[in-house]
Parts: sequence; C-alpha cells; structure tokens
Amino acid sequence: VRQPSVFQLHEGQTLLRVLTQAGGLNEPTAKMRNVVIIRPVDETHSDVIVVDLRQSLKTGVDLPMMPGDIVYNPRTGIRIAPYRHDLARAQSVFAII
Repeated sequence: VRQPSVFQLHEGQTLLRVLTQAGGLNEPTAKMRNVVIIRPVDETHSDVIVVDLRQSLKTGVDLPMMPGDIVYNPRTGIRIAPYRHDLARAQSVFAII
C-alpha cells in the first residue's frame, strides 16, 4: 500500500475501504491476486485468507474486516500449499489456507 499504517476499524468496514484509506495499492509492486489477510482466531492461532482483488472488484464481493486483522500485499506471488481447510466458509474470491 502507499501509506502503510495502523487503522482503527469501524463497524461494517471492508478490505477495499481499508485499502483505500491506506492510499490504495502500490501499482508497480502490488499483486492484486494475492492480498493476504492474517486474522487471529485465538491467542495461538490465526487464519490466513488470500484475496483475489481483481475477482473481488469484478464481482463486487468484498471481505468484511475484523478487529486484529493484518493486511499484507506481498511483492511476489504466493505459493499456496496443497492443504486447505474449511473452504466452504469462503466465497469464490477468498481462499483460506
């Protein structure tokens, strides 16, 4: 993102709104198909959600943000391990790994 920071979440805030608040993705290095959300489940576990922003923008499906979420946009692509759990919870543009 162009202006990385810590943002206070408001009720109903989504990934696209948070990215907009952070100045948008850094175009030359952004990987829109691999935006990562690290979401704490409890004190020792977190879910990792990979979002395809291109698909999200195309379909209008946006990910609601939760307190404690960390948004990460790597400069290179992500390799997803073959093991995936509970994908029934995720919508088509989200992958929980």
